[in-house]
Amino acid sequence: MDKSDFIKYVQELKSIIMRDKRNFKQSIDVIITFKPATVDGILYLPHPTKQNKLLAFVDDDFKLVNIFDLSIKKSEFDKYNKKSIKSLAKSYDILFGESTIMPNLASKFGKLLTSLGKMPSPKYGTVFTPTTNISEIASKMKVAIIINNKKNNFISVKIGKEDDSDENLAENMFAVYSFVASLINSTNIKRLYIKGTMTKPIKII
Repeated sequence: MDKSDFIKYVQELKSIIMRDKRNFKQSIDVIITFKPATVDGILYLPHPTKQNKLLAFVDDDFKLVNIFDLSIKKSEFDKYNKKSIKSLAKSYDILFGESTIMPNLASKFGKLLTSLGKMPSPKYGTVFTPTTNISEIASKMKVAIIINNKKNNFISVKIGKEDDSDENLAENMFAVYSFVASLINSTNIKRLYIKGTMTKPIKII
């Protein structure tokens, strides 16, 4: 499948949205169901749908604090409890950790952050060393989507809003489909849907 295969479904969904116009702009999502498999990785949409808020746990001598939306130094860890760290995990999209303080982070917050799917991890590039070009990584992660289906055999990804162009939505949809297919092979994909916030899903495959 390629982008051209998806444009007609975008147009079909938009016509449904226009027939039952709401007083807000509906988001448009792609839903993919698949045979039991792990879908785990970082997706970069051709047309990003949001700017992520970044939080970093850093050593006390870390200087580049303005790279992140919030930086929490090791000496501040004791200020946080289960409730406050859960609130931080909800408020920030992607969490980073400096490698030198990862044992402290794991001890204080590891269990909770792991259960919330927010623990910094080398596989996502969210654990960095003092020599890492963190400015470059943070810039990329501002528009990244971390996909991890955990125990569910489906993923749902926002690809835009109803007023985005057909081409941009189709390109984002193709990017999501290609991402999943690259990880688990397209033969393991069972269903592909597109839907608006208030619409029923339209089946593509």
